Amino acid sequence: MVASGDIVFADDVNAGRTRAFVKANLTARTSTTTYANDPELVAIPLEVALFEIELVLLFTLTTTNTQKIKTQWSFTGTWDNQVRACIGPGVAQVGAPGTVSDANMGGYRASDQDAIYDIAAGGTYGVARETAILNVTVAGNMALSWAQAASVANATTVQPGTSFRIRRLL
Repeated sequence: MVASGDIVFADDVNAGRTRAFVKANLTARTSTTTYANDPELVAIPLEVALFEIELVLLFTLTTTNTQKIKTQWSFTGTWDNQVRACIGPGVAQVGAPGTVSDANMGGYRASDQDAIYDIAAGGTYGVARETAILNVTVAGNMALSWAQAASVANATTVQPGTSFRIRRLL
């Protein structure tokens, strides 16, 4: 609460504002299960604080759904690695959007557990949502880290519009 006569700093005003980081270009990967940071959703600065973080992931699979997609959040600082709630098409999804045959509604640690999603191949968009409240104890940079869940020569693509929303809580 701010009272009349209190000194208010820009950092105080900006602390609770939501920051958005939105992917502008597609990134396709083939024949790899090795995690790599997304080239656009990288170097997201997080200072020492408590954060509410949400990822909305848009992805496609080319030709076959064998490869799937797996995600983690990487961080160069230190955070408490709390569980992120992950909701999206499951690992055995075979239908198009709106015809879900399998769903992933799991909890996975932010930096070291895989969330795996699948969707029918051929251009239909898969959508997943991951959220967490994370306590940063040493400042650093966050990124979306992802790969194919099974190495296949067909492209797994993270699409434009994929985004992180980050809000500082304390």
